[in-house]
Formats: sequence, C-alpha cells, structure tokens
Amino acid sequence: MASFFLFTLHTILLVTITTAFTLNHARSPVNFRTFRRHTARLPATATTSTTTTTTTPSDELDQLLQKKDIDAAISLFQQSDSVSVFSAAKILSAVAEESSSSSDDSAGGPPMVSPVQEQRLLACYQQIKEKVEFKSEEGLFGSVDMNSLKLPYKSGCSIEQLETLTQLPLSAFRPNPKFNRLFYLGGAAACILEIAVAKIAGINPQPLFAATFASVLADQVLGGAASEQILWKLNPQLADRVLKHEAGHLLVAHLLGCPVQSVALGNYDALTKQESSSALVGAGTSFFDPQLNEASQKGEITRSVIDRYSIIVMAGIAAEALCFGEAEGGSDDENALAVFLSQTVQTSINIPEQARWAATNALLLLRDHKDAYERLVTVLKTDGSRDIGKIMMALEGCDI
Repeated sequence: MASFFLFTLHTILLVTITTAFTLNHARSPVNFRTFRRHTARLPATATTSTTTTTTTPSDELDQLLQKKDIDAAISLFQQSDSVSVFSAAKILSAVAEESSSSSDDSAGGPPMVSPVQEQRLLACYQQIKEKVEFKSEEGLFGSVDMNSLKLPYKSGCSIEQLETLTQLPLSAFRPNPKFNRLFYLGGAAACILEIAVAKIAGINPQPLFAATFASVLADQVLGGAASEQILWKLNPQLADRVLKHEAGHLLVAHLLGCPVQSVALGNYDALTKQESSSALVGAGTSFFDPQLNEASQKGEITRSVIDRYSIIVMAGIAAEALCFGEAEGGSDDENALAVFLSQTVQTSINIPEQARWAATNALLLLRDHKDAYERLVTVLKTDGSRDIGKIMMALEGCDI
C-alpha cells in the first residue's frame, strides 16, 4: 500500500512538473517591444591616416566595428554610395546586437529599446536595400504593401475563403501540440522504471524520486534547454518545425518592412545567445513595427497597422501549415494576437476572423516568396541564428 501511495504521489508530482515545463517553455510568440527614449551619442569623427596604405571603405568599416564604434561605423555607412554584402551583414549584425545588449529592463518589465536605436536599426535595413546590389531582386525589405495583399480585409475571411485560397483545411491552422503528450508519457514511464529498479535492487525508491525532481528543477533553471535537446534527439522533426515556424515570422516581418532584431530556435539557442537577457526566452522572433510604436504613443492605431502585426504573428502557424500540412506550435501566437486585439488595441474586431484572415495572407506571402523562404530555412539550418546580418543577406539571395 505504501509503495502504491508513493507511486501515485510521484506520478502526480512529475506530471505536474512536466506540464509546467510544457506551458512555460512552449514556443514563445514573436516579441513586440515597447521602446524608451534616451539621448543618443554624437557620431565620432573619423581620422585620416597619414600612411600611404590605401584603406577601402570596407576596411575602415571593419576597423570601426572591431573598436565597437557603432556611431562612426553608421556614419561611414551612410556616406558610402554603395556597400558590399559582407559590410552590410556586419553593420546590420552590429546594430542589432547593440540594441539587444543595451535593452533596459530596470523597470522590471520586458527589456526596452530606445526610439533612437529603433530608428537606427530601421535606417540600417532601409539603406542596405538602397546600397547593396542584390543579384536577382531589388531587395525584399518592405517590398509588400498592405494595400496590395491578395485578400484585402474589407472582404473579410470566411472559412471557405481560407480553404479555397490556401488549399488547406481550417484544422491545419489550429495548433495541436502533439509533443506535449510525450511529456506525460515520459513522466509515467520514469515513475514505473524507478519503482521497478528499486524493487529489483531492493532499495528505497525515494532517493530515485529525489534525483528525478532535482534533474527536472535543474532543467527549469536552464530554461528547459536540456529536456528540449533530449526531446529533439528523439524526434528531430520537432526541431525542424520550430526552425520553419520562426522562419515564417522572420520572412513575413521582413517583407512587410518590420526590422527583425534577433531570432532564437529554441530554449537552448536562446540560452547560449549573448542577447539571452532580452525578451527572447525560448524560440521566438524579435521584431518591431515603427508605425505601431508611434501609433501606440499617440493612441491612434490604424487598421493597416493592426493588420500588419496580425499577419506577422500568424506567419509561424502559416509556415507550419504550408510545410507540414498542419501546425503544432503557435498557441502562444494565437494568445498574443487575442491579447493585442482585445487589450492593447481594444477594438471590436472579430478575433477568430482576424486570425483566419492574417493566417491566409501570411501563407500566401510565404508561397509567393518560396525561394526566399527556402534560402532562409537553409541558412538557419546551416549557420544557426546567431548572425542576423548574415541571415538577412542570405534571405535576400546574397552569397556570404
């Protein structure tokens, strides 16, 4: 009777912990950041070399970035008529990293980035589009206008429209995290195994229970990174789903002109990043919409701004539906959209219809830009998510 009691209690506790892990470390949604204002430093003045050695703008830019003189590097970047792909990638990575490392979370809320840094990153994306000679395209950043969407919102979006335009059933866009059940099964299996081992060895099972709880708690301290890696080894498709989910957010944000600051492809990836102190905890894509931030401060958020944010948030679910025929991740994205519409914007918009409309347009954008999406997936698989400049240049079709 005592063993049965211990087994039952242990099962309940372990399942509770694994359930908490699942809820706390599910794929995090895209991060909409609020920004605080601070005084910008004046650009440093570049000095002229007295030697006869010829220094190219790219060499000078590299030197400034090595010195971490971002202001002077940006000033030189702005003065250049054209820049190489390598220089563009370096300056973009440096500006994005600076905005991450200098985020202010002193108020106890999510880290903030100043409007100065926000505008600096936006200008960096815009100037790269103007000054870099892309091979086959003029630049994808901001290339999609909200007025040119295949499904304008004025027509709404019924279930029939979604299924006709996407050629997928509505169920494909409903997150169904099947992997959650693995945690429950794993918890029960661990309990049974520990009881069996204790009986065979003739020992008290309580030390085994204590070791299990210690392991789970240690994993919680690591943000769920250890258990995530184990689960992904057992089922590699989960890691592939996360990568393609985040690639969907990243590409659609880029197309709609919203600068991407960083991306993380899981708990372990976020943990090992230098910017792990930012708002990214677990898998997620950090971007901002300058128009949304400005409109929020004025208290006048237009329908176009709402729609753009909605499409980017639903792009991860759309990417999974496009690649796998159904979405498993994305429940946090749905919740983020619902909170945004009902609390942040406080509109009377029909949330389910808005989600359908946004998911439909996101999938159509991904389908229309299939080559760019495939390039993005390839670079994330090959090089990881650390170098945002290299990622964005690869997205644009540049060899780097």
